[in-house]
Amino acid sequence: MTETLLQDHRHDMNYLPLIGRFFYSFLFISASFDHFTSQAVQNAAAHGAPMAAILVPLSGLMALAGGITILL
Repeated sequence: MTETLLQDHRHDMNYLPLIGRFFYSFLFISASFDHFTSQAVQNAAAHGAPMAAILVPLSGLMALAGGITILL
């Protein structure tokens, strides 16, 4: 009886890595959109980031690509 019960739960646990990957990729994808605002560029420039107008959106693209890669 317990063996059958364990087999049923193993089948349910096959979806856990997929769900985990979805939520983990969501962190990167949702955070990437903030990199395309002028406020993010101004904030980075105020903290002394070089070429903030280019590098902040580029980092947003990298975060978006990374999130999509994790999702796939």
